[in-house]
Amino acid sequence: MVVHVKIRLRLKLKKSEKLHSILRAFAKQSPGWKWAPKQSVDYQKMHQAPAGFVICESIQGLARAAVAVASLNEKSPHSFEVTNIVPQDSSSLTMSEYNEIGTAFCMAFKSFLKSTRRNGVVNMVGPEISLDEIITAPKCRRFFETWLQTPTPTSHPSDVHALDNFICAVFRHNADVDLNRLGRHLVDDRKWKSDSAAWAMERIQTGLDVLKANQRF
Repeated sequence: MVVHVKIRLRLKLKKSEKLHSILRAFAKQSPGWKWAPKQSVDYQKMHQAPAGFVICESIQGLARAAVAVASLNEKSPHSFEVTNIVPQDSSSLTMSEYNEIGTAFCMAFKSFLKSTRRNGVVNMVGPEISLDEIITAPKCRRFFETWLQTPTPTSHPSDVHALDNFICAVFRHNADVDLNRLGRHLVDDRKWKSDSAAWAMERIQTGLDVLKANQRF
């Protein structure tokens, strides 16, 4: 299944360093990339957490676009994600264009970390992903695969119970599962009908919401 790439950065920042200073240094050292100070200040103010932009400005074969980087978890101040890639000369990017720019950013940032001897890691998932990358927790994935092997996964009560086991496993292990991608996996890779996949994703989300409410009860 082909998806939009997901890029995560883990940076070991020095006391005097902030995300903006890292992005500024990256753009200064990386040909074709430009620091976007005003957009970065505005984005960080709106996001209310470290956030900024660098622009893919003049890389042959790639559209001009602003790559948004932000902290999404205040408990992990050194972890960041590419939250979006925003076109500068058009209203939208195709998935292929988005992924090409994301891949170029990932490669350039890895090169920047290596050449400046900074401690950090850049991980990219996609553009092609499998179930292993959608459900990364092995135990949870086994429960999901067990459910997929049932004769009537969306109708018979005992088969639906297998899906409920997966829901409980995800909640118990606090597993990170992107339900949008999981639903697409069922349709694109397993050739499910879209309404059946939608039913399964809705049941998973409802189950997780009920378990969360029960925990707080």
